[in-house]
Amino acid sequence: HPQTTPTNHHRGLVLARQNKFKEALPYYQKVLKQQPDFTASRFNLGYALLKLGNKKDGQAELQKLMKLPDSDPFKQKARELLTGPN
Repeated sequence: HPQTTPTNHHRGLVLARQNKFKEALPYYQKVLKQQPDFTASRFNLGYALLKLGNKKDGQAELQKLMKLPDSDPFKQKARELLTGPN
């Protein structure tokens, strides 16, 4: 159901804003299973993984955003996380 994609993304966001990154992961993963090009969920999944100390998987998710055009804000944010101090 396409309608569930924004709902799952929003649920993940709400949890992440409460620093419940582990609880947010399944929502982002559901979104990406249905819609792999949903860049906001891809970025948030990578960020959540990094916050949970899973540097390898977090960086792998963020690296996927490097294929986006340079003008894409999620590519810019991902680049900052990949190159900046974690």
